[in-house]
Amino acid sequence: MSSVSDSLLAFLVDRGREEDAADYPWLHPQWRQFPAAIREQLEHGRNFSEAIHGAALLYNFLLAEKSKKQELMKQYQADLKDWAENMSARADEFARWDQTRFWSIVKSHPTVRISSPAHQFVSTWLDLALSPAIASRIKSHEPARKLIQQREGSLKGNLARLKNRDALRLWNGAAGTGRLDYRWRQARIIINDILAGQKGSYA
Repeated sequence: MSSVSDSLLAFLVDRGREEDAADYPWLHPQWRQFPAAIREQLEHGRNFSEAIHGAALLYNFLLAEKSKKQELMKQYQADLKDWAENMSARADEFARWDQTRFWSIVKSHPTVRISSPAHQFVSTWLDLALSPAIASRIKSHEPARKLIQQREGSLKGNLARLKNRDALRLWNGAAGTGRLDYRWRQARIIINDILAGQKGSYA
């Protein structure tokens, strides 16, 4: 609370309730009490988390397809369908999303360095994902498929699973499929431990 007094961690240690629980910080019961700057960051964070999740799901679908694992193909096809439905349900919020402001907030952090290829990949993916017509058929949308393939190739080179069969065999069926929560699960444990300790000290 002394060193990062304007953080969500400080707010919840000071004013949080031990019994409150949420899978993501933007779903927290005390959301409306969060400082305005934190709410703004989390709104951007939610949009990014939900939109980029489709890229991870498509990547795993492509791996399942490449390895001819029918059950996993069906699983990721269903996951992509759910993702597209969620994108459609929040279409109004995504339409209002100020991506220029999003990038400004991200790049203003003193320890954050976004490479040009990463920026380009994310921007291109968001253009695809935020189009309802494309999101609904993302698994068969050739530009989206190529984008994922190129991104893996640029990151892993000859070890890219979509090109290297030995690397593909090491795939365990799920690579980075969880939605981004910005370490919220770990933070909840820390916060609840602190709140429980405070309650005990006051008893």
